[in-house]
Amino acid sequence: YQPDQAEIESTAVAIEAGPDPVDVTQTEEVEAVDQVAGYRESGISLYNEQQYEDAIVEMQKVLSAAPDDTTATEYIARSYVQLGKAHLAADRLIDAKTAITTALDYDSTCGECQDMLGQLRGREAESFRSAGERFTTHSLPPKMAAP
Repeated sequence: YQPDQAEIESTAVAIEAGPDPVDVTQTEEVEAVDQVAGYRESGISLYNEQQYEDAIVEMQKVLSAAPDDTTATEYIARSYVQLGKAHLAADRLIDAKTAITTALDYDSTCGECQDMLGQLRGREAESFRSAGERFTTHSLPPKMAAP
């Protein structure tokens, strides 16, 4: 096979022009998608390792780049539920309430959150009742002896 003159000239022009230019925007988009996927995978791994606060941080990174990412939203809600459980078990009622209500911000249909809020309200009421009893017991004057 012998190329004709036109083929030789078009090949020479192509060589002189160099490779096709890379679409920088497309490359940046692919890198951003890869980075978001990396944050998501890291967040899921951290959640599975019960490192809930760190999982939330990673998933927040996902949401900052992809606000509609349902996986990130779901894992953030799950992480706050787990934090709420830990706070509730440790009797840190204010922290538990904050975590649970934050979970509801991410998943308004969280039935477990509603159950935990019910438990929390009962524990708060008991705590207030106990505090009131202690206050009443310690603030009353001593009884006077009968004559």
